[in-house]
Amino acid sequence: MSYEVCAKCGKRLRPGSVKYIISINIIADFDGILPEEVDEREIARLIREAKKMDQETLEREVHQGMVYLLCKPCRDIFAENPLNLSLKSLSMGGNFSGLLQ
Repeated sequence: MSYEVCAKCGKRLRPGSVKYIISINIIADFDGILPEEVDEREIARLIREAKKMDQETLEREVHQGMVYLLCKPCRDIFAENPLNLSLKSLSMGGNFSGLLQ
């Protein structure tokens, strides 16, 4: 019998068991606004730096996708706090703007 494994706890998941696919996409955000003072030397430096990087590294700076398989208990833990925020951050004084979107 073949098994799949929970990416977090390592539990073997039997075929037909309850399991969850967690898909995470990290995408660079550009709001369309450039600083008023564009320094041509800084732009040239950034271009030189980018030319030294391999294609995979450059692509990861723009988009990175990850997929994980989780068992039910690990999925529940992830869903409660997907960003692994500290309890202090989750207090009423915390910034919840990202949670409301």
